Amino acid sequence: MTAMSCHKWWIIPLAIFTNSALAQSTTSTIPFDHIAQYLQRDIFLRPGVGFERVQIGQSFDHVLQAWGQPQATRKRGVFRNTHEWFYGGGKDTVVSVTGKKIVSEIKIRGTFTTPFQTVDGARFGMAPHEIVTIYGRNADSSPTSLTYASRGVGFEFADGAVSAIIVAAPR
Repeated sequence: MTAMSCHKWWIIPLAIFTNSALAQSTTSTIPFDHIAQYLQRDIFLRPGVGFERVQIGQSFDHVLQAWGQPQATRKRGVFRNTHEWFYGGGKDTVVSVTGKKIVSEIKIRGTFTTPFQTVDGARFGMAPHEIVTIYGRNADSSPTSLTYASRGVGFEFADGAVSAIIVAAPR
């Protein structure tokens, strides 16, 4: 065995140890509860569908089983029969699930550090023209939003960057 091949075996374990130690040190500095830890892993939203475990059209009982008790709740609407449940998804991130008996909308509010994104690559911090590059010009738009109703996804902007991603059933 040459001296060069002997050194190769030391580099791999050192790299693995260094990366795992770095991952542990960075994730342990942010206090996540159970749902936030799950949401950090389930970061990809499918337009018109939602997350892997919580999706448009599922019951609120299913949301409760999948994510546990919400951190906050609110009832909206004229008859106060629309539920809105809020879950923390990490620093500066809130996930809300809205609907009457079933989930009709999932909304994530965040900042450029929020890890959530659509499966198509739209993420927090993007400018409107970047969203148009991904989804096209056929959006309902306002100065602060782009909505692709036929695809079941929308975006809100603050200071020229994506500040919320909304998923609903395609219309």
